[in-house]
Amino acid sequence: ADLILERDTERVRLPLVGPRFGNWEPEPLRWIAARAVMRAGEALDAADREGRAAARVADALFSALVRK
Repeated sequence: ADLILERDTERVRLPLVGPRFGNWEPEPLRWIAARAVMRAGEALDAADREGRAAARVADALFSALVRK
């Protein structure tokens, strides 16, 4: 109500009231990338448990995006 009536009150000066937040990442792309990294990590773990060589793509993706 204070914003609509253009009143200068304590509520209008709260940190949550003010300029809009910056742009966020496009959600579908962020979700897809997060899932890809998770699946790459799971594939690497499974290969390690089974004593076989890891897939090159999973290893490259995980190594490029996650600090070890």
